[in-house]
Amino acid sequence: MTVTELITSFNQSFTKLETALEADIQLDIENYDREVSDAMQSILSSDPQSAEEKKILASFLLNSILRQVDKTPLTNSMLKKVVDTCI
Repeated sequence: MTVTELITSFNQSFTKLETALEADIQLDIENYDREVSDAMQSILSSDPQSAEEKKILASFLLNSILRQVDKTPLTNSMLKKVVDTCI
C-alpha cells in the first residue's frame, strides 16, 4: 500500500474510534483502538520511496504528534520515523 492509502485507512479507523468513544460503546472502543494502533504500526513500518510520499508521511506524523503528544505511547516511534524518512 502507498503511504496515502495507509493514512486513509488510519483516518477511517480513527473516525470509527471517535464515534465509538462518543457513543461510549466499550466493545467498539476496544476493537477500533486496536485497529487504529495496527494502522499506525503499518504507517510506521512503511518505506516510502518518492520524495512526495516522504513529505506526506512526515507531515502526517508531525501533525499526529502535535495533536496527541501526551496521549500516545507511539510518539517516540513516530518521531523516529519522521527523522528516518527525512534524512
